[in-house]
Amino acid sequence: MLLELARACHSSVRATLSYRDHAGRASVRAIDPYRLVHTGTRWYLVARDVTKRQWRTFRADRVVSVRSTTAPADLTDPPDAAALVSHGIASVVYPVYTTIRLPLPLDHALQKIPSTIGTHSTDGPEATVVRIGGNSTDCLAAYLLSLATPLTVLSPDEVRRALVRHAQALFTANL
Repeated sequence: MLLELARACHSSVRATLSYRDHAGRASVRAIDPYRLVHTGTRWYLVARDVTKRQWRTFRADRVVSVRSTTAPADLTDPPDAAALVSHGIASVVYPVYTTIRLPLPLDHALQKIPSTIGTHSTDGPEATVVRIGGNSTDCLAAYLLSLATPLTVLSPDEVRRALVRHAQALFTANL
């Protein structure tokens, strides 16, 4: 599918996209394919939705099919594809959020937690506060442990407790 999406972007012609959203609802859209963006975990197609006349992002793993047409794509005023994907991912609504403080300057914090994962704000020259969403407190705790860096969970207490539980389980398993 990635090869087909890349061909559609390269050909600069309108395409018909069959897609399933996060809830599994199917749709068929006329699109003007523009770019593929890789976030480190997923691929996204950036395309202009012809009917809505808006630039949109589509998760590549949810694309069912793409068929190119012969009509030229309208790629007038294209967006910064990576920024559009980053903004879209960061604005997803999750059931649980946590706010953490990393003892790292902003540029280093962005290397640990990309802007596609969380929203960052500086907390002095040597620290960064990051807000991250997840599907559960346990998912967030596991993600925070995977960072392998010191951090402070500022809120909520449920994520802090889940992080402590996960860390204790790892410690106990290695005794």
